[in-house]
Amino acid sequence: MAGIPFVGQAYNLSPSIQLDSQNCINWYLTLDPTGKTPTALLPRPSLKLWANDDNNFSNRGAITINDELYCVIDNKFYVFDLNGNRTEKGTLKTSSGLVSMLVNDNQVFVSDMRYGYVYQVVDDDPLVAGDFFEINSASSTIGYPTFTGSGLDDMSTSGSYTGTTDKKYKIVIDSIGATDTFKWSDDDGVTFSATGVNITGGIQTLNNGVQVTFINTVGHTVNDSWKFDVIVDSAFYVPIKPTYNDNRGIFPRQSTKQWYITEINRFDKVNALDVASAEYFPDDLVCAITLKEEIWLIGKLTSEPWFDVGVQPFPYERRTSLIKNYGCCAPFSSVVTHNFIGIWLSENRDGNRLVVGLIDYEIEILSTEAINYEISKYSRVDDAIGSIYQYKGHIFYVLTFPTADRTLVYDLIIKAWHEYRCTLVNEQPSGSETRQGRFKANWILNYVGNILCGDFESGKIYKLTDEINTDNGQPIIMERSAPHLNDKGSLGRIEINCLEIDIERGKGIETGQGSNPQYMLQISRDGGYNWGNEKWSSGGKSGAYRQRLRWNMLGTSRAWTFRLRTSDPVYRTVYGATVSVGSEVV
Repeated sequence: MAGIPFVGQAYNLSPSIQLDSQNCINWYLTLDPTGKTPTALLPRPSLKLWANDDNNFSNRGAITINDELYCVIDNKFYVFDLNGNRTEKGTLKTSSGLVSMLVNDNQVFVSDMRYGYVYQVVDDDPLVAGDFFEINSASSTIGYPTFTGSGLDDMSTSGSYTGTTDKKYKIVIDSIGATDTFKWSDDDGVTFSATGVNITGGIQTLNNGVQVTFINTVGHTVNDSWKFDVIVDSAFYVPIKPTYNDNRGIFPRQSTKQWYITEINRFDKVNALDVASAEYFPDDLVCAITLKEEIWLIGKLTSEPWFDVGVQPFPYERRTSLIKNYGCCAPFSSVVTHNFIGIWLSENRDGNRLVVGLIDYEIEILSTEAINYEISKYSRVDDAIGSIYQYKGHIFYVLTFPTADRTLVYDLIIKAWHEYRCTLVNEQPSGSETRQGRFKANWILNYVGNILCGDFESGKIYKLTDEINTDNGQPIIMERSAPHLNDKGSLGRIEINCLEIDIERGKGIETGQGSNPQYMLQISRDGGYNWGNEKWSSGGKSGAYRQRLRWNMLGTSRAWTFRLRTSDPVYRTVYGATVSVGSEVV
């Protein structure tokens, strides 16, 4: 018997399926150069219930830090303990749609795309641990002074503005002597509210809570001046997908090029003057990510890095030589791996719907031609959800398309794609009770050694595991369509007496479904357009390790495509396949 190509990734080149029509559903590719075979298909993790909730409709987002799990389910903000018990801590104004979350030393920030909220983790006067509140407005801002002159530049601003309109302040040295004096204006010097004010060397209040301080009382030069703005900004611009850098929140403003930074460890304090714009190209910002010490601002068509240089009034500067012509068409598709790789669903001025990775300042296209074509068929992609998790040495980027009801998965270690599907219950009336749809997770994260995910259609939280072989009791249907088999030299007919697929045998469970695990084979003789009758064979009862999964007398054809499917709740590994042809004895 001769080995044939069978193990591999998803690579369906529809509509040219006679070239390649491979799929790989709920199996993932692994490599073992010293093993029985160099490649194999392993089953994706199953979903085991970790926290039960039948009374809610959707997990919307989660984040974890210091053994604490924070989660939004419907319109409630919860804190979970290590045993899956939850405590309600706050209420959101919305009850559906994804949320983005950030955490710093003191607070958890939540954005539901319409409102922003803060959960206070520790006491920070006047805030108390356990507080949950909406951010209603940005802070009125007293700007940093700009100096003009030849003498001492030693004035600073402070205070808390109590006025209701924007102001432009101007401070001018109007005399020098034993004690220098100044005059000040709040209308940019058109009129002066006071003159000959002695410099005290301490905090001096002008009006409406605005304060200035001079370090020195003498040594200035007449007509030296300082200008600064006071801005009243009643709006808090809720970011869709913010990020965190150097203890600050980085908040891209929706439908603009602008982005804001928060005060250190205070997501609720946004200085209206601490704003910048992504200026390389006039595309609106979509999301932001942090890679190492840098912020990457990702627009619709381009991406640009900024870094903290530690200066005032605004501490960030752009790295102009590293701008990338790849933007993002789905804000929640963006993720960052533990080894600082940024991944997202991209678009640019030449086209869209590529999955890209930002690796050491270089863009790498991760999606294959087949995956690109698959995504191009979807009617909507801006709702795509990206998650990242590590499992048995593999790093998986899980990309779910809710409208398309599909989940595509990229293995960053093997560099191969496969697909996750779950058995989902249809709303009735429907043609069938269940369907093979998207992966159930709206979010995936590592929590104290457990990979957890939140159910998109309930409040349940699951643990990803190989301890069971179902999704919380629902069957996991696994499918592999192999590469086409033909006589590449002459396209002549091939007679196959026997096909044997090498699997993990003898894994049947004691009783019930799976006690004699079944595998179903279908054959296409026209390149994957049509499939023949289902042919069943046993994978072996418990302990039947010498059982052979084989099908005999398959006939003659110029083109062969084999599709294997199984749903029994046993551990299912595929190592490869062999065939005997013609009169070969097996």
